Amino acid sequence: MSKGPIEIIKNKENKGIYYYYVSTLRYGLYEFFIGIDPKKNRLLFFDKTNFDTPIGIITFVGVDNLVEINGIHKGISNMVAVQAYKAIMENEYPE
Repeated sequence: MSKGPIEIIKNKENKGIYYYYVSTLRYGLYEFFIGIDPKKNRLLFFDKTNFDTPIGIITFVGVDNLVEINGIHKGISNMVAVQAYKAIMENEYPE
């Protein structure tokens, strides 16, 4: 199992949601998009740049919020969720 990096690159910001492209070779090749929605305290996962229909949503409320995202290894989605949660808590959305 590779312990390679997870690359997160800002795509755009629209209506207060920060969209990023995510890629990694960890656990195989994964490429997907996320939207960090600080107003609703959640992370949206997308399989392509059509940001109308998420393939999964993690809401940062309570303790056990991490869920399976169809098509994305749970280890990767959890690591991305931790980074998104930090961005929301620090109110900093990197370029």
